[in-house]
Amino acid sequence: MKIDRELIYYNIFAFLISFSLERALSFFFLTEHGYSIGEISTIQIILAVSSLLTGLPAGIVSDNIGRAPTLALGAILKLFALLGQFVYVENFYAICLVTIGQGISLSLIGSTLNAAVFEALQSRDRSSEFGSRSAILALFISTAIALAMILAGLVKNKTGWSGIYFASASTAGLAVIPLIYAFKVRPKRLMGAIDHQNKIRITCQSIDIATVRRAVPFSLIHMGVVPLFVYGSAILHETGLSEGISSFSIGAIELFGALLTASTYLYIKIIPTKWIFLLMMLTGTAPLLNWYEGPIVAVISIFIANTAGLFLETAGEQIFNNEILENSGRASTLAAISTMDIIFIAGGSKIFAYTAAMFGKQNGVACLAIFPLIGALIQIKTISNVKKSRSHLVS
Repeated sequence: MKIDRELIYYNIFAFLISFSLERALSFFFLTEHGYSIGEISTIQIILAVSSLLTGLPAGIVSDNIGRAPTLALGAILKLFALLGQFVYVENFYAICLVTIGQGISLSLIGSTLNAAVFEALQSRDRSSEFGSRSAILALFISTAIALAMILAGLVKNKTGWSGIYFASASTAGLAVIPLIYAFKVRPKRLMGAIDHQNKIRITCQSIDIATVRRAVPFSLIHMGVVPLFVYGSAILHETGLSEGISSFSIGAIELFGALLTASTYLYIKIIPTKWIFLLMMLTGTAPLLNWYEGPIVAVISIFIANTAGLFLETAGEQIFNNEILENSGRASTLAAISTMDIIFIAGGSKIFAYTAAMFGKQNGVACLAIFPLIGALIQIKTISNVKKSRSHLVS
């Protein structure tokens, strides 16, 4: 069936675009070239801000020129950004500039990929499968990330930093190929004809503000989990593990977490509402284990928080896509949610960087626990409002 072929192409794209060897060792790459943790944090902020400022425009572009072309543009931009990061690493300001390009690439790919998968299912009246399909997509992404982290140390030892960055850039370029085929099998009616002069106005009006507000607890989860994962190798390295073992451990954590998430969603299809609250609480309490010193405890802590975060990410995507009624504003609404995520993640990363610099990485990780716990409390209020709304409709 065309629907299955299209989804396969998107899964292949997701794998290739996520297979970035530099992701596992970028912290060490920059510190090796004289960057301080403050400068690295600044680069992360620039990445976040560039994604923030271009997130909504990227969603509007996707809603108007199509999903596959937008994804291809993001992949090409990532290719040049990675090459630029390697070539100009000695120049801090040049690195900041190519980081902006990488941020734009993230904006173009992020919300567009989920919108493409949902619409592919919707076109065949199979929207109910989005949870399991999204989990499978996440599995492809997590497998790529995990394999990249596992192989990064080996590739660096064999080829040096040049092999790391050129391999990552090559996979970004190869990611364009499956999009060509996805574009060919995509049903024509999904590309709907809209009056060109009214496209942007209609897209902006179609942004679902209520769904964006609904996403706040999930953004708080990302605020705590993403910095934990991004700095995971450095956190484990501080406990006494080598750079290679630290990177391998983070890759294994991502892979096993994704496998558990995908297998669960294939079985239950939809995460119950009560589970969402419990997973948020679990995500918030797991980082507190880092107060107990030792690499084993640190690995367990990161695994629990990251896996719970993967469950919640898929649950959130399922909720948001089901609530968005208009395809003309789907990518834009998801981009607005992604923009909010970036703001929260940037704040979490900066708080972690300052806390880690002053009190050590273990205490910095413990601080990240605050945000998912706040998200869980907000989620209780959200559940309460939904129940009240339902009881009002029944009466």
